[in-house]
Amino acid sequence: MLENRLGYYKRPVTCPSPSNPTGSPPSPDATPLHEGRLHGLDLLRGIAMVLGVVLHTAVPYTRFDIPWVYRVQTPNSVYDLGLVAIHSFRMPLFFLLAGFFGHLQQQRLGPTPFLRQRLLRIGVPFVVGMVTLMPWMVFMVLQDTTDLNAFGKAHGIPIPVGATVSPPLHLLPTFHLWFLEVLLICYGLFWSLTLLTRGRVLCSERVDRIVAWGLRSVWPVALLAGPCLVWFEGSRPGDGVSFLQYATLTPGVRILGFSLSFFAMGAWLHRNATARRDLGERWRPMMMAGVVSLVVLLGVRWQLLRQDLHLTRFQEGLGLLAEGCTAWFLSLGLFAWGLQALDRPPRWTRYFADASYWLYLIHLPLVFWIQLRIRDWPIPIVAKFFLCLCGVTALGLQSYHLLVRDTWVGWLLNGRRASQTPRA
Repeated sequence: MLENRLGYYKRPVTCPSPSNPTGSPPSPDATPLHEGRLHGLDLLRGIAMVLGVVLHTAVPYTRFDIPWVYRVQTPNSVYDLGLVAIHSFRMPLFFLLAGFFGHLQQQRLGPTPFLRQRLLRIGVPFVVGMVTLMPWMVFMVLQDTTDLNAFGKAHGIPIPVGATVSPPLHLLPTFHLWFLEVLLICYGLFWSLTLLTRGRVLCSERVDRIVAWGLRSVWPVALLAGPCLVWFEGSRPGDGVSFLQYATLTPGVRILGFSLSFFAMGAWLHRNATARRDLGERWRPMMMAGVVSLVVLLGVRWQLLRQDLHLTRFQEGLGLLAEGCTAWFLSLGLFAWGLQALDRPPRWTRYFADASYWLYLIHLPLVFWIQLRIRDWPIPIVAKFFLCLCGVTALGLQSYHLLVRDTWVGWLLNGRRASQTPRA
C-alpha cells in the first residue's frame, strides 16, 4: 500500500511539469539517498501491519477497559504491557512511512495522478471493507452484547445494540478500517496544499534548519513530544472511551492531529535529503532513547494496573511524556534504520510487505470469529492467544497467496509487480 517500488527521483527540471508545477529548480537537499526499492522500509511496513493482528488478538485478555466482542479478566499483565508497547509506536511509524512515500509518489506522478492512485489503493479498499467486512463484524458483535453493554454502562455511553437499532451515520463503526479513512484525509490535505501553493515549500529555511538540527542531536526530538500530549491526554489504554474517537466514521480531532504530525514529518524527511542522511547515521541513539522512554512508559502502566487503573498526577504526567517520547524516538529510530538496512534483502521481504496489507484488511473479522469459537474452550488463555494468532495469520496468508496475489485484487492493493511469475 505504501509502495516504494520506484524509489528513484527524476533529474532536475527547469520547466513546468506535473511534479514541478512552478518550473523552479529543485533544492540540493532533494538529492536521493537510495535508488531502487527501499527494502528496510518495506519490512517495517509489513511488521507494523502484522503487529496490528497481534494487538487485536491480545485485547480480550487485557485488564484495560477496552470495548471488545468479549472480555476475559486475567491477572497476567503481559497482554496489557504488550498492548501498550505495540500501541506506543506502531501507528506513529505507519503515518511517518505514509508521509515519506506520499511525498515521493506525488513528486514522481504529479498532484492529480497521485490523488487518483491513492483513491484507488486506499479509497476502494475502504469502501469495499465498509460494505462487506463491517456488517460481518457488527453481526458477530451483536450475537452476545453482554460485555459491550457493561462497558457502555460503566462509561455512560449509549451503545445502540439489537437488530432493529442503528447508530447515527457519523457514529457508524469503522473498526480497524479507521486508518484507511485517516490516510485518505491526510492525502487529500496534502494534495490540496500542493495545488494551493503551486508546489512551493511552505517551511521556511529557519524552521528547516531547526528541525534538521534537532534530528542531528537526538534529545531535542523530545520537544516534538509536546504536540503529542494533546492526543495522548486521556488516551491511555485504561480509558476505553478514547478508542471511540477514531473507530467511527468521523474521527476525532486528536487522532487527526496526531496522524498529521507524523505524516508531515515523513513528507519533510523525503524532501530534505541532508536531514534524512543525518538521521540515518544516528538511528542507534534514536533507538536507545526510544527504548528508555518505552521502559518508563511500561513502568507507569504497570503501576496503573497495580493501583486499580488509577494514577497520581506525577505518574500521569510522567506517563504522558514517556508516551510522546516513545512515539517519536522509536518511530524515527526504526525509520532511520530502515533507510540504510537490507541492501540485499531476503527473497521473502517483498512478498511479506505485499501480503501484510491484505492480512490486515481481513484479519479483524477472522479474529472475532476465532475468539468467539474458542472462548469457552477449557484451555489456558495463552493457548487461546496463540491459537487465534496462528489461525488468523495462516488463513490470511493462504487466502492472499491463492486468491489475491496474481489477480486484479493484488494489483489494486500493491500495484503491478515487476515480474509476474506463474503461481506454483
